[in-house]
Amino acid sequence: MATDLALEALRRALVLEKEGIKFYGDAAQKVQDVATRQMFATLANDEKQHQKMLMAQVRSLRENKGWRKYPAAEEAACLAGAPSLFPKDKAALDRISQTSTDIDALRFGLTIENRSFEFYFKAAHDSESSEGRSMYAFLAETERGHFDMLMMRLEGIIGPLGWTY
Repeated sequence: MATDLALEALRRALVLEKEGIKFYGDAAQKVQDVATRQMFATLANDEKQHQKMLMAQVRSLRENKGWRKYPAAEEAACLAGAPSLFPKDKAALDRISQTSTDIDALRFGLTIENRSFEFYFKAAHDSESSEGRSMYAFLAETERGHFDMLMMRLEGIIGPLGWTY
């Protein structure tokens, strides 16, 4: 039963990563800003690495070998705090009046990274395995880093959120 629940969580995680790979790969081809294009290509590659980690975990559980250990995941932070990355004044994102593809892509990226973080945060807390908790915490922290990168890039293009020019 626990393995079935773990496999279902991993299946959902794989869907998130697949969506991220597709979105960031497509966005890297479409945005105009060179730095944003490079960042999207990097994020697509990161999501591919996450997908490989998750697929290996699925194989291990299906073969009754238990959870795989990942040294980098064992060092993940404890994920203190609320499971939401968006600033409290999320409405600031909605006030952006520009409609450029770059800004739209960054805003959508923020949404999917927030969703991924929340999923991995919950999965870390729900996992009955210390290895599973470590892996999910690692992935949540990585998604938090992606969110921060996207937010910094967005602020680099439009200025700090909430500021009026």
